[in-house]
Amino acid sequence: MHAVVKTEKGRPRVLQAGLRNILNPVEGAVLVPVEDPRDIRPLVVVKNGVVTETYPGIGHPVVVDLDEGPDTAYYAVGVDEAEIVDTTRSLRKALEIARKALKTATWKVDLELQDAHRDILAIYTLYERRLP
Repeated sequence: MHAVVKTEKGRPRVLQAGLRNILNPVEGAVLVPVEDPRDIRPLVVVKNGVVTETYPGIGHPVVVDLDEGPDTAYYAVGVDEAEIVDTTRSLRKALEIARKALKTATWKVDLELQDAHRDILAIYTLYERRLP
């Protein structure tokens, strides 16, 4: 995350904030890195009708019901509906990948549950920013 800051009348003024690649250049302004406050949503895993795992996050929780997709073999992380960043057999590792992918995502990070043939069983949105 970055902010476009311009000094006006001796005081700094933030003109824009967001991912570096979507900010517009402003004459006389500087690009300042800022800490990214975004995080993925919390995740609750249900198996055999019981909550078996929980993972922290911000916002409304995503409920992954493995009873509905019992053949899950892989977890894939997708960014901005354009590409799969990585695929793993571990949900914990997939969430680590999702948090790292969030730094480059413009507006969306998804978690895909895939079977052994890499066919998609379900897609869960872990982060989404509404674009104007």
